[in-house]
Amino acid sequence: MAIVAASKMYGKVVLFLASETAAQEAVEKGLVVGGVFLPLEPLEDLGVRFVLTSVPPFLPNVALLPALSALGKLVSVISPLPLGCKDPALRHVLSFRRGPS
Repeated sequence: MAIVAASKMYGKVVLFLASETAAQEAVEKGLVVGGVFLPLEPLEDLGVRFVLTSVPPFLPNVALLPALSALGKLVSVISPLPLGCKDPALRHVLSFRRGPS
């Protein structure tokens, strides 16, 4: 089996194999590492990470949730994102962006 890349994502080890055929075979047969059999499961829907822009601070998150829920299941909390000022006196300033916290 030709492992092309591996990483830890979503609290699991994710393997990227040379082909879809190799991946399907690995899911069907499992993997042996150091003499230990490891069952594998296919990587399902990863979801989408997004950042909302141009959202004024007076618009509450609760007002955004119905529209966002219509696009799919929300799995994280939406929070205002900092403006990104380097000056310590301005680090508390938030931007008009919101995203997962």
